[in-house]
Order: sequence, then structure tokens, then C-alpha cells
Amino acid sequence: MENNELLDTKFNSFQPRFMCCCGSTHVKKGAKIIGIIHLILSIVSILNYLISPTAFGGKIAVLILSSLTIVPIITLLIGVKKENHRYLIPYLILEGFNILWCISMIIYIVVVFLLGKDESAYHHFDNWVKNYSANPKIQNIDGLNRKILLTALTLYFIGAAILFGWWFSVVCKCYKYFKELAEAREHGAICVKHYPPGSA
Repeated sequence: MENNELLDTKFNSFQPRFMCCCGSTHVKKGAKIIGIIHLILSIVSILNYLISPTAFGGKIAVLILSSLTIVPIITLLIGVKKENHRYLIPYLILEGFNILWCISMIIYIVVVFLLGKDESAYHHFDNWVKNYSANPKIQNIDGLNRKILLTALTLYFIGAAILFGWWFSVVCKCYKYFKELAEAREHGAICVKHYPPGSA
């Protein structure tokens, strides 16, 4: 009797908790799209710094950081293809770090630069800009341009934190989906099927 009940058990892949983008896309497809987009952005970032006039020291640092992000993205795409939740862990760690980094940068910029009046902090920021840019227009930065640049950086990090947070939530849902799917497949008596929305 117990085996017959297990045989009738259905694993509905299209439960609301396995959907993203307001319920229009399955998390597996969403995670795959995120991986592809993130990989393209990382490659474009690397190529951009290779051909940009950025100072050598800043170029090397950014290239190293950009290259390191590619590995977790590749493991994400492999995990989606294999439907293995463990392959998604490196990417979740990467996005968690990205979110914390963006939040810390927002707090740092607002507290130290936009609200603070420490001239030494402005001096260090100006040096940072000079080290990471070979553009003459950015090399000579005044007070107004500095505040504009700092405000733009703050908005950039806010947008990046929101984007990374959304990506993290989608991949996290995909992780839970693959994990539950694997647990269901481990029981030979359980019938695992995929049902389109509205048919289950």
C-alpha cells in the first residue's frame, strides 16, 4: 500500500516557489539566463579594460577580479545543465560577497565622503581616481566634479546591490529546486514529472 502511494506521488516542478520574474519563468531557465548575462558582462568588462586607457595597476587589479568571477559563473551554468544544486554554491557565495561589497561601499561613500568633511579622505579618493584612470579630464578633479562622481558611484552601487540581490534570490530558488528534485529522484518509487503551469 505504501509503495502504491509513493508511485502516485507527483513532483510538480512548476510550483509557485519554483518560479521567478513574477511567476512567468521557471527558476532553472532564470538561473541559466542570469549565468549567460553575467558571463557576457564579465567578458565585456575584461575586454573593455584591455583596450581602455586605464593605468596599468588598476587594469591588472580589475582584470584579476573580473577573471575570478568567471569560474563561479561557469559552475552555475554547469549546475543548471546537470541539475545539480552543489554546482550553484560557488555562484551564491560570489553574489553574497557582491551584495555585501556594494552595501559596504554605499555606507563608506555616504559616511566618509558625502557627509564627512575630512580633506584627507578626499585626497585619498583623488589619488585613487588618478591611479585607476589615465584620462586627463578625470586626472584633474575639482570639488564639484568629485561630488558628482561620488554621487554617481553611490547610485551605481545601489543599483548593483539590487541587481545582485535579485540574481541571488533566483539562483537560491534554483538551488532549492535542484536539491528537492535530487531528493525525489533518490527514491526509486517516486515518479518525478514536469508539469506546465495550470496542468498539475
